[in-house]
Amino acid sequence: MQPYTGPDAPAAPLPATNEDFLKTLIPTYLSMDVDGRVMRMDSFSKVIAPGTRVGWITASEQIIERFVRHNECSNQNPSGISQLVLYKILDESWGHDGYLQWLINLRLQYTNRRDVCLLTFLPLAFPNRVIKGAIRTDKKKDYLSRLREISSKGGSDLEPADGGHVPLAQSRLAQTSPRIYKEHY
Repeated sequence: MQPYTGPDAPAAPLPATNEDFLKTLIPTYLSMDVDGRVMRMDSFSKVIAPGTRVGWITASEQIIERFVRHNECSNQNPSGISQLVLYKILDESWGHDGYLQWLINLRLQYTNRRDVCLLTFLPLAFPNRVIKGAIRTDKKKDYLSRLREISSKGGSDLEPADGGHVPLAQSRLAQTSPRIYKEHY
């Protein structure tokens, strides 16, 4: 994710090139392994499409050899359709540069979701430092009593009895940018 810059500060700039993006990635334990004991398992399910059930292993030759032997005597393989779809996307359409651009965009989406969540939920966790407009009520109540009222209802009923509004359960909250959230709340 991009670094958090705060609610009123401009967002950190995105990497200009794919090489800049690769330089910003945190090194994995695999890059620090000197004894061949670290195994890295990756999957396309979290970055391209959930349910593809296609992944890969990066490890020392001895570990990979064991996985190959296990695979030779089993019948569990990734779906042929998933493999075909990923091949068409990654090899014939996007290529390496397209895949890295996809990851940069995915990073930006998760950064926006994090910023919206911080803008929404930090004022509730730290009521003395409430961002103006994060909680809007019809009657004047302090924030702690509002939180007590919500928690006394089990936290599931987010519409208080007095008709106030607490924007905690927005169906599209994860896709809302912080700028739009500030304008509406």
